[in-house]
Amino acid sequence: MTKKKQLKNTWLTRFKEMPLLIKLFFVLGSYSAVLSAIDLLTFKPLTFTYFGSAFPQNMPAVWHLYALAINVFSLYVYIKRSYSFLKTYLYISAAVLTVSVANSVYETLRLPAEQRLPVVIVYGVTYALAILIFVYFLGQKKYFNKP
Repeated sequence: MTKKKQLKNTWLTRFKEMPLLIKLFFVLGSYSAVLSAIDLLTFKPLTFTYFGSAFPQNMPAVWHLYALAINVFSLYVYIKRSYSFLKTYLYISAAVLTVSVANSVYETLRLPAEQRLPVVIVYGVTYALAILIFVYFLGQKKYFNKP
């Protein structure tokens, strides 16, 4: 068997061995990586900023490079099945999530009082789901420690 066939079989075998939810995240990560590459190549403008600073609107290439890199890294983590890589990925994601939560609080405080409650509910549900995903991945030590 050639090295190319072995590599293909390894990736296909590892995909088949993934639990269903990780397969779903892998497929969504693949889709996100393709979209990130397209956004980078087309210099897609961004509509959001952090803390009213105009970042990343003023540097979309940096944002699109980050998005592409983190998406490709996530796919590598799923295929490599290394728990240490998973923890690194989750640390990076936790840092980004922390900045996102801080920005959400900042933006929510700038809203009129009557709009705050619905926005807080949406943010709360979104961040609760993100935390559940983190807990799920941390609980997958058995899958990520296999050779």
